[in-house]
Amino acid sequence: MDQNIICYGFAFKMTQANVGLGVTKKFGLSQTLPWEGCHTMSNRAPNIIHFIYPVWERTRPLSYLNYMAVKMAKEVQVPDEIKFWINKEPEPNEWWDKIKELVTVYHTPMDGKHLGVNIEWPQLQSDLTRLEILNNEGGIYLDTDMLLLHPLSLYMDDDFSMCLEPSDGPPVSACNALMIAKPEAQFTKIWLEEMPTALAHPVWAYGGVKVPYEMSLAYPHLVSMYPAWHFCPLDLKQNWLFSTDPEVFHEANKRSQCSAAVHGFETFWRDIVKDITPQWCKDNPLSLFSVLTEQHRD
Repeated sequence: MDQNIICYGFAFKMTQANVGLGVTKKFGLSQTLPWEGCHTMSNRAPNIIHFIYPVWERTRPLSYLNYMAVKMAKEVQVPDEIKFWINKEPEPNEWWDKIKELVTVYHTPMDGKHLGVNIEWPQLQSDLTRLEILNNEGGIYLDTDMLLLHPLSLYMDDDFSMCLEPSDGPPVSACNALMIAKPEAQFTKIWLEEMPTALAHPVWAYGGVKVPYEMSLAYPHLVSMYPAWHFCPLDLKQNWLFSTDPEVFHEANKRSQCSAAVHGFETFWRDIVKDITPQWCKDNPLSLFSVLTEQHRD
């Protein structure tokens, strides 16, 4: 039975077929959602997806979540190429073997130094390297724990697109786990200029999430900063993605039903993510991760 819902201020028509997997039509209006747009303009961000995986001593082994992020990106976006950037060969495991079948592996230096600043964590190295790659090549950057649910067609006409992180009050940070940019976008260039100072800041990931938010206020004409629900609908207050509690699952499903992507926050939930497997998904069909990945699993 069809039902009408209000999703972040817009009315949508939900059907039994799409409840739990996303919204397909805006109720009573001819406009489409961002992932339904059909654009043929040539001056767009390249349809190339970039993943980055610095192989350091502190780097976690690649996980099933990482594999599904790559697989869903390939099947949902249908990119011209997926570039998986590493500095050296990751620790062998079955998920790396499967990822390599879906991507082109590229090597780039990620040595933990930038203009005299020492970088202590692989996540912070990635914050820098993703900007360097987007500046040089443009395209779509995805964290290895970002699950793509719908194509990113509409966002690719902007010079630079990203979204805010969820917050209870006014926004205070941006989500750099999914970014879309044209080559040499001015926003990317200014952000890179800020990174030496930002990488030395004592606040974790200051250069990755605080700097772009502050820049969006100073240079609103250079970036399309979307509300959090577009790419990052889930916060860190609950284990939204992997919880099997019915109430948590229902709320997580509700929060993400209009989203083009969902961020898994693997660094924060690492002790849970390491135990997620295909069999876990079969045994726990009513977790949000199991529902979102179901049609893409091998």
